[in-house]
Amino acid sequence: MSMNNYPQKCEKRRTNTHDMFIATHGDTESVLSECRNVLSQETIFLCWLQEFIMLLQRQGDLTTLLKRKSQAAILEKNPFLEILL
Repeated sequence: MSMNNYPQKCEKRRTNTHDMFIATHGDTESVLSECRNVLSQETIFLCWLQEFIMLLQRQGDLTTLLKRKSQAAILEKNPFLEILL
């Protein structure tokens, strides 16, 4: 999904939903800026693809990772909490 169309998509969704975007190195600044703008409308957070790879390698808990990122987005208005890097 293009971030340019994201605000229109938000209007059609339930208010208690969360979105996650998976980013690769290099596209973070523009996506992060858009994520911060959307945080006023709903919960959204960004993950590095590398975080998922490291989680698999460490046999970590995906649910815990996603909850921590979601809480950072909600409580701290931080859509991009780096946990595993």
